[in-house]
Amino acid sequence: MECTKEITVEKESNIVIQGRFVDAVKEFYGQVVVSDGIITDVITKHSDFRKPDAEYNPNNIIFPGFVDLHVHSREDPKGAEQHKEDLSTIAAAAINGGVVAVMDMPNTKHAITTMADLELKQKKAKELPIDFHFYLGIGPETKPANHRFYKVFMAKSVGELYFRNFESLDAKMALYKKGIFSEPKVVSFHCEDPAMIEQDPERPEISELSAINKALDIIKKYQLVGNICHVSTRIGLQAIINSGLRVTCEVTPHHLLFDESNFRNYKMSDFITMNPPIRTKEDREFLLQALINSQIDLLASDHAPHLLEEKEKGIRGVPNLDTYGLFVTYLMQKMNPHNIARITSYNPGKFLGEAYGLIEKNGIGSFTVINPNNPTRVMHELLKTKCSWSPYEDVVFPGKVEATIVRGRLYNIT
Repeated sequence: MECTKEITVEKESNIVIQGRFVDAVKEFYGQVVVSDGIITDVITKHSDFRKPDAEYNPNNIIFPGFVDLHVHSREDPKGAEQHKEDLSTIAAAAINGGVVAVMDMPNTKHAITTMADLELKQKKAKELPIDFHFYLGIGPETKPANHRFYKVFMAKSVGELYFRNFESLDAKMALYKKGIFSEPKVVSFHCEDPAMIEQDPERPEISELSAINKALDIIKKYQLVGNICHVSTRIGLQAIINSGLRVTCEVTPHHLLFDESNFRNYKMSDFITMNPPIRTKEDREFLLQALINSQIDLLASDHAPHLLEEKEKGIRGVPNLDTYGLFVTYLMQKMNPHNIARITSYNPGKFLGEAYGLIEKNGIGSFTVINPNNPTRVMHELLKTKCSWSPYEDVVFPGKVEATIVRGRLYNIT
C-alpha cells in the first residue's frame, strides 16, 4: 500500500464490533458491544449476534487498544517547541498507528514539574480523541505533588530536566519514598550515568548498566513502583532480571530493529540517533528474544519528534508513533498474538491501573484492528506527526492498521 493515509470517523461511542478478538489470555470469534466507551457485552454464540456496526475478516486480529507509555508531545505552557509536535498531532499520529492511549513525558522546554502546569495539559487533552496520561518530572529543584506517576532523567538527554550526579538523585528520591504518601509513587527512570557520558558522549553500554543498578537500588531503598525506560543493552536487561525486584521495563521499536551493523542499510540512517543509542547486533537480538520470552514488559515507542533541520544539527530522538502498529505486524511474525496483546495493552493497563487490555465486561472499549497480511511501505505522506518524517521511511512492514477504535469511536485507516 503506497498512498496518503486517510482517517475517517465512522461511528461514535456506541458500537457493535464483530470479528476475531485476541487479548493476553484468550481468542474468540464473536461480537463486542461498547456503550459510552465501556464494554457492556461480549457475545460468542452466533445465534445471539446483533447487527454489527463494524465487521472484520477473521484473518484480521482485533486487539485491545494499543497503549504507548512513552511519548514526547513537546507541548508545554510556553509553547516553545510546538513547531515539531503538540498534543493534537500526538493524537492524530497515535490513531494512525493504532494507539488509543499515551503517556506523555515531562522534559519539555519548560519542564512539567508542577501540578499547575500539568493541569493545563490535562485540560487540553480532555478535548482530544485519545486517552492521555502524564508524568510529572523529578529534578534537582522539584517537590512531590498530588500525582502518582513521575519520570527521572538520571543524566542529560534532551531538555534541562536531569541530574548531574547520583548523590543528588538519591537525596531527592528520599522525598518520594513509600510511607510518606497514601499510595507508593510510580517512578520511571531514563538510565544513563551522568559521569560516564560526560567522559564519553557516545553513551557506552556500561553507562546504562551503571545507571540501571543505581535505579534498582533507589527503587528498593525507597520502596517505589519502578519502571526502567527503553532498555538498550544485554547487560542492562540482565541486571534487571537478576535483581529479583518487581520492576517493569520497556523496549523500543528502534532498539529491536536497528543495530550498529545494519542501520546504514536504511534510507534515514543519518537521522537514526537517540538516547540511549542503538547498540550491537548481539544486544538487539538479545532484547528481541527477551521480549519473545516475556522478560520485557512493555513495547514503548519513545516517540521523540524533531524536524529534519534540527536532526541535521545533531539533536537526538526519532518519531515512532505513526508506525507503532506497523512495527507490531513485524513482531507478529516472531511472537504469538497473546504476547503481542500483553506488551501493547494488558501490561500498560496494569501499569496505569486502568482496564485497558481486557476484552470483557467493564473493560475500556478501545481496540486496534490489525491486518497482518497487507504489506505497507512507510512514506512521509502516510504520517500524521507534525515533524513529517520517520526513521522507517521506505521500510515495508508485513501488515497494516485497519482501524483504531477509541472508547467506541471508530476510525478507519485507509
